[in-house]
Amino acid sequence: MTETIRVFVAIELPEAVRAALGVAVAEIGGSGARGVRPVKPEGIHLTLKFLGDIEPAQVCPLTEAMERAARTVAPFSLRLGDTGVFPGPGASGPPRVLWVGVTGQLQPLRELWTALEAATSDLGFARDRKVLSPHLTLARIKDGTPSGDREMAVVALSRIQFADDLRIPVDSMGLIRSTLGPEGASYDRVASARLIG
Repeated sequence: MTETIRVFVAIELPEAVRAALGVAVAEIGGSGARGVRPVKPEGIHLTLKFLGDIEPAQVCPLTEAMERAARTVAPFSLRLGDTGVFPGPGASGPPRVLWVGVTGQLQPLRELWTALEAATSDLGFARDRKVLSPHLTLARIKDGTPSGDREMAVVALSRIQFADDLRIPVDSMGLIRSTLGPEGASYDRVASARLIG
Protein backbone atom coordinates (compact mmCIF):
# COMPACT_ATOMS: atom_id res chain seq x y z
CA MET A 1 0.00 0.00 0.00
CA THR A 2 1.39 3.40 -1.02
CA GLU A 3 1.96 5.93 1.75
CA THR A 4 -0.11 9.08 1.31
CA ILE A 5 0.33 12.65 2.49
CA ARG A 6 -2.44 15.08 3.47
CA VAL A 7 -2.14 18.39 1.62
CA PHE A 8 -3.86 21.67 0.84
CA VAL A 9 -3.04 24.79 -1.17
CA ALA A 10 -2.76 28.00 0.83
CA ILE A 11 -1.38 31.51 1.04
CA GLU A 12 1.17 31.71 3.84
CA LEU A 13 1.17 34.67 6.20
CA PRO A 14 3.98 37.09 7.11
CA GLU A 15 5.37 37.05 10.65
CA ALA A 16 3.75 40.36 11.67
CA VAL A 17 0.31 39.00 10.77
CA ARG A 18 0.98 35.72 12.59
CA ALA A 19 2.02 37.69 15.68
CA ALA A 20 -1.21 39.72 15.61
CA LEU A 21 -3.24 36.54 15.15
CA GLY A 22 -1.35 35.02 18.09
CA VAL A 23 -2.54 37.89 20.30
CA ALA A 24 -6.11 37.31 19.07
CA VAL A 25 -5.90 33.57 19.72
CA ALA A 26 -4.59 34.28 23.25
CA GLU A 27 -7.56 36.63 23.87
CA ILE A 28 -9.99 33.88 22.94
CA GLY A 29 -8.06 31.30 24.96
CA GLY A 30 -8.02 33.63 27.97
CA SER A 31 -11.78 34.22 27.88
CA GLY A 32 -12.40 31.40 30.35
CA ALA A 33 -14.71 29.63 27.90
CA ARG A 34 -14.54 25.85 28.18
CA GLY A 35 -14.65 23.67 25.10
CA VAL A 36 -12.81 26.19 22.91
CA ARG A 37 -9.73 24.98 21.03
CA PRO A 38 -7.61 27.92 19.82
CA VAL A 39 -5.53 27.33 16.70
CA LYS A 40 -1.74 27.56 16.92
CA PRO A 41 -0.76 30.85 15.22
CA GLU A 42 2.02 29.15 13.25
CA GLY A 43 -0.63 26.84 11.77
CA ILE A 44 -2.89 29.59 10.41
CA HIS A 45 -3.02 29.83 6.62
CA LEU A 46 -5.40 31.31 4.08
CA THR A 47 -6.55 28.03 2.55
CA LEU A 48 -7.43 28.11 -1.14
CA LYS A 49 -8.12 24.41 -1.68
CA PHE A 50 -8.09 21.32 0.53
CA LEU A 51 -6.90 18.34 -1.50
CA GLY A 52 -6.86 15.61 1.16
CA ASP A 53 -4.69 12.50 1.00
CA ILE A 54 -2.54 12.20 -2.11
CA GLU A 55 0.29 9.94 -3.21
CA PRO A 56 3.76 11.55 -3.22
CA ALA A 57 3.91 11.05 -7.01
CA GLN A 58 1.05 13.56 -7.33
CA VAL A 59 3.14 16.42 -5.87
CA CYS A 60 4.84 17.19 -9.19
CA PRO A 61 1.65 17.42 -11.32
CA LEU A 62 -0.04 19.41 -8.54
CA THR A 63 2.90 21.84 -8.47
CA GLU A 64 2.61 22.25 -12.24
CA ALA A 65 -1.14 22.90 -11.88
CA MET A 66 -0.44 25.55 -9.23
CA GLU A 67 2.15 27.17 -11.52
CA ARG A 68 -0.40 27.30 -14.37
CA ALA A 69 -2.89 29.02 -12.07
CA ALA A 70 -0.21 31.37 -10.72
CA ARG A 71 0.66 32.56 -14.24
CA THR A 72 -2.84 34.08 -14.58
CA VAL A 73 -2.64 36.53 -11.63
CA ALA A 74 -0.13 39.24 -10.70
CA PRO A 75 0.94 39.70 -7.06
CA PHE A 76 -1.60 41.52 -4.90
CA SER A 77 -2.22 42.52 -1.29
CA LEU A 78 -4.76 41.60 1.39
CA ARG A 79 -5.31 42.72 4.97
CA LEU A 80 -7.15 41.44 8.02
CA GLY A 81 -10.87 42.23 8.10
CA ASP A 82 -13.82 41.69 10.43
CA THR A 83 -14.26 38.73 12.76
CA GLY A 84 -17.14 36.27 12.59
CA VAL A 85 -18.42 32.78 13.35
CA PHE A 86 -19.56 29.71 11.40
CA PRO A 87 -22.45 29.00 11.38
CA GLY A 88 -23.37 32.68 11.32
CA PRO A 89 -26.06 34.50 13.32
CA GLY A 90 -29.54 33.20 12.54
CA ALA A 91 -28.24 29.77 11.47
CA SER A 92 -29.87 26.66 12.90
CA GLY A 93 -26.79 25.45 14.79
CA PRO A 94 -24.56 27.04 17.44
CA PRO A 95 -21.23 28.68 16.48
CA ARG A 96 -18.46 26.13 15.92
CA VAL A 97 -15.67 28.13 14.25
CA LEU A 98 -14.30 31.57 15.19
CA TRP A 99 -12.53 33.39 12.36
CA VAL A 100 -11.21 36.65 10.97
CA GLY A 101 -11.95 37.58 7.39
CA VAL A 102 -9.63 39.15 4.87
CA THR A 103 -10.21 42.23 2.77
CA GLY A 104 -8.22 44.26 0.27
CA GLN A 105 -7.68 43.12 -3.31
CA LEU A 106 -10.29 40.36 -3.30
CA GLN A 107 -10.84 40.25 -7.08
CA PRO A 108 -7.37 38.85 -7.88
CA LEU A 109 -7.82 36.43 -4.96
CA ARG A 110 -11.05 35.15 -6.55
CA GLU A 111 -9.32 34.92 -9.94
CA LEU A 112 -6.47 32.91 -8.41
CA TRP A 113 -8.95 30.58 -6.68
CA THR A 114 -10.92 30.10 -9.91
CA ALA A 115 -7.75 29.32 -11.88
CA LEU A 116 -6.60 26.89 -9.17
CA GLU A 117 -9.99 25.13 -9.19
CA ALA A 118 -9.74 24.68 -12.96
CA ALA A 119 -6.11 23.50 -12.88
CA THR A 120 -6.67 20.94 -10.11
CA SER A 121 -9.93 19.66 -11.61
CA ASP A 122 -7.88 18.79 -14.73
CA LEU A 123 -6.01 16.38 -12.44
CA GLY A 124 -9.23 14.77 -11.20
CA PHE A 125 -9.76 16.74 -7.98
CA ALA A 126 -13.39 17.68 -7.41
CA ARG A 127 -14.29 21.35 -7.76
CA ASP A 128 -15.40 23.04 -4.55
CA ARG A 129 -19.19 23.29 -4.40
CA LYS A 130 -18.99 26.50 -2.37
CA VAL A 131 -17.71 29.85 -3.54
CA LEU A 132 -14.54 31.15 -1.93
CA SER A 133 -15.14 32.55 1.56
CA PRO A 134 -11.68 33.82 2.52
CA HIS A 135 -11.05 33.60 6.25
CA LEU A 136 -8.46 32.61 8.85
CA THR A 137 -9.63 30.20 11.54
CA LEU A 138 -8.73 31.34 15.07
CA ALA A 139 -10.50 28.70 17.18
CA ARG A 140 -12.96 25.82 17.07
CA ILE A 141 -15.65 25.01 19.61
CA LYS A 142 -16.15 21.38 20.60
CA ASP A 143 -19.54 19.72 20.21
CA GLY A 144 -21.50 19.70 23.45
CA THR A 145 -19.96 22.96 24.71
CA PRO A 146 -22.55 24.81 26.86
CA SER A 147 -24.11 27.88 25.25
CA GLY A 148 -22.70 30.16 27.98
CA ASP A 149 -19.16 29.14 27.13
CA ARG A 150 -19.83 29.61 23.42
CA GLU A 151 -21.14 33.09 24.17
CA MET A 152 -18.02 33.96 26.21
CA ALA A 153 -15.80 32.93 23.30
CA VAL A 154 -17.87 34.91 20.77
CA VAL A 155 -17.79 38.02 23.00
CA ALA A 156 -13.99 37.70 23.29
CA LEU A 157 -13.81 37.42 19.50
CA SER A 158 -15.97 40.53 19.02
CA ARG A 159 -13.51 42.62 21.08
CA ILE A 160 -10.55 41.80 18.81
CA GLN A 161 -9.30 44.55 16.52
CA PHE A 162 -6.36 44.52 14.15
CA ALA A 163 -4.12 47.38 13.04
CA ASP A 164 -5.08 48.82 9.65
CA ASP A 165 -1.50 48.65 8.39
CA LEU A 166 -1.18 44.85 8.71
CA ARG A 167 -0.74 43.64 5.14
CA ILE A 168 -0.67 40.18 3.61
CA PRO A 169 1.40 40.46 0.42
CA VAL A 170 0.39 37.64 -1.92
CA ASP A 171 3.14 36.77 -4.37
CA SER A 172 2.98 32.97 -4.13
CA MET A 173 0.92 30.05 -2.92
CA GLY A 174 2.16 26.89 -1.26
CA LEU A 175 1.32 23.21 -1.33
CA ILE A 176 1.20 22.52 2.40
CA ARG A 177 1.53 19.12 4.04
CA SER A 178 -0.49 18.58 7.22
CA THR A 179 0.79 15.90 9.61
CA LEU A 180 -1.43 14.98 12.55
CA GLY A 181 0.30 14.23 15.84
CA PRO A 182 -0.49 14.04 19.56
CA GLU A 183 0.08 17.82 19.90
CA GLY A 184 -2.16 18.60 16.92
CA ALA A 185 -1.25 19.20 13.28
CA SER A 186 2.12 20.39 12.03
CA TYR A 187 2.59 22.00 8.63
CA ASP A 188 5.38 21.91 6.05
CA ARG A 189 5.54 23.52 2.61
CA VAL A 190 6.09 20.80 0.03
CA ALA A 191 6.11 23.08 -3.05
CA SER A 192 5.24 26.63 -4.06
CA ALA A 193 4.24 28.61 -7.12
CA ARG A 194 5.01 32.30 -7.66
CA LEU A 195 2.39 34.67 -9.05
CA ILE A 196 3.69 36.09 -12.33
CA GLY A 197 0.50 37.05 -14.20
